[in-house]
Formats: sequence, C-alpha cells, structure tokens
Amino acid sequence: MEVPTCPTHGFKLVNGRYIELMVPTSFRTAIMGVNDYGDLVGFYVTSELTCSSSVYHGFIWYHTNAVRKLDYPGTDVCPTSSSAAITVPFGINKAGIVVGGVWGIGPNSSFPGRGWVWRNGTFSTMNPTLPGNPAGACCWSVTGISNTGVLAGLLFQSDFWQAWMKRPRFLYLPHSQPVLRYYSYGRKLRC
Repeated sequence: MEVPTCPTHGFKLVNGRYIELMVPTSFRTAIMGVNDYGDLVGFYVTSELTCSSSVYHGFIWYHTNAVRKLDYPGTDVCPTSSSAAITVPFGINKAGIVVGGVWGIGPNSSFPGRGWVWRNGTFSTMNPTLPGNPAGACCWSVTGISNTGVLAGLLFQSDFWQAWMKRPRFLYLPHSQPVLRYYSYGRKLRC
C-alpha cells in the first residue's frame, strides 16, 4: 500500500455523477474512506506561509459539508527534511470513530509508522503486535473499521507484511464506565 504523493483530486459518485472534492486551500486531496452516512476521511496537502515545503493534514469531511482537520500529535508541523510523518485517516464508521496511521513520506516511497484510533477528539495508538515476537512490529497502520468496531490493518513483522484484525470486547467494571479493549483473532497472513 502506498500513500499517493502525486497530484490528487478527491471525488464522490452521486446519482451516477462524479463530483470533485478538494479541501479548501489544498492543492491535493485524497479520499481514503467513507461511512454509511457519507462522511469522508482522507488527507490533503497545502502550502502554508510559515513553511517552505508542503504540509499534509488528515481530515474528516462530514456529510453536512463541514471539514475538520485531523492531525495525529506531532504531525502538524512543517517538514524539516525530505521525508515527513503525516496523518493518514483510512476509515470511519457510523459512530464517527476514525482509524488510520502515521505514515512516513520519503522521496521514493511511503511507509506506515504506527496505527491509531480517533474517537471524540482523542487519538489512541493501536499496537497489533503478534504473539511470539517480543520485539514487536516496526511498521503498522489501521486501515479499516466496521460499524461493530472490528479493526483491520497491516504490519511488517518477522520479515513479512501481514494483515491483522482485532475485535472489540467491552469490559464492565463495577461503578465505572465501560472500557473498550481490543483482542486479536484470526490467523496472520503472509505474502
């Protein structure tokens, strides 16, 4: 999977007609996911007066036509080298939970750094380390979320790109709010 670095214009298909979507002030917009309401997530590229290079931002484009900037902490800064860490939202479910990754964009490629889940304005890092590998994954991203909270993604671990899924399990603690925790299931896939 590559994050596009070429000139990109977002679009949606409505009643058999393509409608171009560009986040205001951007010169690139990439739509990466959509939910049942028509809320869109993706990233855009803009020029900022205080920065000599292009700046990437994640976004949610709500079906009400409001656009919200969505940047993982530390990625909303002016890149200082030829590679930059950017926020790439990949999916959104009906509850408005957004998933994605922090991706590195270099001169010749893009790669995932870590995955995250965004809910109600708060980012949580998702670590899908597979059993039996204490070193963990070096590169991962969350690439999808279902309406029931099942997460899917990719990771590079033990010299292979692998797919993973996690399903939510709600734990109810006495006199407290439910705690959402994720547990792995399924088999790892190797290329």
